Amino acid sequence: MGTGAQDRRVVVITGASSGIGRATALAFADRGDRLVLAARSDSALQAVAAECAARGAQVIVESVDVNDGRAIRDLSDVAAGAFGRIDVWVHTAAVMAYGRFEDVPAEVFDRVVRTDLLGSAAVARVALARFRAQDAGVLVLGGSLLGVIAAPYMSAYITSKWGLRGLARVLRQETRDAPGIHVCLVEPGGVNTPIYRTAANYAGRVGRPPSPVDRPEKVAAAIVKVAGHPRRSVSVGWANPLIRLGFSATPGAYDLLVGPLMRRGGPVPRTGRREHRQRLRAFARTGGHYRVLGPAVAQARRRVGRRRGAGGGRGRGPANPSGTDTLTRFLLREGEQTMARTEHLIAATREDVFAVLANGWTYSDWVVGTAHIRDVDDGWPEPGSRIHHKAGPWPLSIHESTVSLVCEPPTRLVMRPRLWPFGEATVHITLREMGKHTRIVIEEQFSGGPLLVLRNQLNDMLLGRRNRESLRRLGDVVERSG
Repeated sequence: MGTGAQDRRVVVITGASSGIGRATALAFADRGDRLVLAARSDSALQAVAAECAARGAQVIVESVDVNDGRAIRDLSDVAAGAFGRIDVWVHTAAVMAYGRFEDVPAEVFDRVVRTDLLGSAAVARVALARFRAQDAGVLVLGGSLLGVIAAPYMSAYITSKWGLRGLARVLRQETRDAPGIHVCLVEPGGVNTPIYRTAANYAGRVGRPPSPVDRPEKVAAAIVKVAGHPRRSVSVGWANPLIRLGFSATPGAYDLLVGPLMRRGGPVPRTGRREHRQRLRAFARTGGHYRVLGPAVAQARRRVGRRRGAGGGRGRGPANPSGTDTLTRFLLREGEQTMARTEHLIAATREDVFAVLANGWTYSDWVVGTAHIRDVDDGWPEPGSRIHHKAGPWPLSIHESTVSLVCEPPTRLVMRPRLWPFGEATVHITLREMGKHTRIVIEEQFSGGPLLVLRNQLNDMLLGRRNRESLRRLGDVVERSG
């Protein structure tokens, strides 16, 4: 909802082309604020500007490298010249490199620190000069939980974020003489943004955000809130306090756990500076790491099509139809207990939705409580195949698995996830076409373990609420992978 003319702030956002920066631009646009968007990728920036303009915001776009001090000063002049002042400056631009410290080339390490830390300092220097001249302004710096804790294979990024936290503290101290000037630090935990997939990779493993993973829109909402009601720092992520406690109170246990957790993900070729630049261009316009799953989803979609062609009709696959129905009734124990039933409408075909279900690597992207995927059996989701994953907040996650019990593309999938110490649950997913949309229904119940005795009381309270969020996330994955 837009605001009145007197409340329409002038907001500069550096790093606005993707991820948190893009979500923040859209959030301010929804308020009707006047925007000056800056990033290196001009084409991606233009796309974001078009989205903001469609929401009724006035938008100016400037292609800027935060490592270029003169360009940042010019950006400030353009914003003030066009709108008369700058009320809020949000800085979210960042890059990342994976790998052991000694394996990451010095020039790559320096580039990350130069962009993430020195670039932030250059933006802060220009923003504060403008705020001093007008006696008011809010500077919001994009920090990270990794500016408070440490994790292996991200030395340059963590060095930068620790430095940024110190810089923000110093700037707050030095602006105490100016009551109208505020320096705020927003520190999210794991966030689904392209930075994890566009990073230069010298570890040979797929990079993923640490669990629990939040959407960029959640961080953007925190940024918009702190811009209107400034605070020294804001942590975004429900597990952040627990992770920080583990890092400071039990450092030995934390360091023992964090190494294996950071070595998760499937193998990928090591990349260098050239490949890094290519990835930045390729993923600049995505809102998160879902887009990189496109080839895998397409492959799963083709596999679903082959099954339908081979089996005829609904494409039941190799399972016997009558036997499958009997198995399903046994697994779900219909009539013996209540089931948590959740429905959601997705703007996609059944084939597109089932293609995501058939791609086991997307499981942690939409199933609430799953930290990340360790491995996916060949042939998933054929009956008997498994997804091997971790559950719970990082770094206190647990190795678990989910087995496929029934697979009838593209209409039905029955799975049994295990979650120690709570036991097992049976999940029955059905897909129904409704014009250009698909109605997906999840019916879930506890089927084993200590919570089985309380299943009827807990189903709606626990499983129903969890699955509503899972289906919303699934819809996002489907729409982004289409």
